[in-house]
Amino acid sequence: MDLGYTEMEFKNFKFKISDPARAMMECLFLVPNRQSLIECYEIIEGLNSLRPTHVQALLEHCNSVKVKRSIVKGGVYDPKYQITVDKELESVG
Repeated sequence: MDLGYTEMEFKNFKFKISDPARAMMECLFLVPNRQSLIECYEIIEGLNSLRPTHVQALLEHCNSVKVKRSIVKGGVYDPKYQITVDKELESVG
């Protein structure tokens, strides 16, 4: 499936890269082992031009529970967004 990819071309090469919404979900998938949740949060703050329908479609096709619901174990559940996040982000939201 090509949902969330953009095709780029450089000289004679064509390749696909993740669009901003998909890249953000890929970033969240790497939390906490390879990516900081705080850093992801700060990046998300700058992505105010994402299309809600596109993000919704990506979430519907996403198989990662970590991206969709629970990012950390023992975190704090945010009922507004229906997600469990690190306690550090509780005061930010």
